[in-house]
Amino acid sequence: MSPEQVEGRDIDQRSDIYSLGIVLYEMLTGRRPFEGDTALGVAVKQKSETPPDPKLLNTQISDELDRVILRCLEKKKESRYQSATDLLSDLEAVKKGITMTEKAPVIKPNLRPDERSQWQGSVAVLPSPT
Repeated sequence: MSPEQVEGRDIDQRSDIYSLGIVLYEMLTGRRPFEGDTALGVAVKQKSETPPDPKLLNTQISDELDRVILRCLEKKKESRYQSATDLLSDLEAVKKGITMTEKAPVIKPNLRPDERSQWQGSVAVLPSPT
């Protein structure tokens, strides 16, 4: 939930951008930006705390991508990207700076013990194209 959702205020596309920032953060660091014992505890942190810098958790994140992620996670929606088009523009600029010969690190998620068992041995079965 974006900070404005936690407060019960109106939401718009910037709340979705915040959520995408959460997903990017997890994908690139293997950790959630905000952790707590309960959903309410996480929601309070999303409203009041700054997430740890993703670059500190994965040093292969470029400075530019780090800035994109943190801008998505700004507390004030006015400070976030105002549209998906603005975000896409910056992501495309970041992509141009990536050399395709570099191998991305394998990042293991930082799961709690009770979450690990649900993912162990999981296999995704996709329908075959016909």
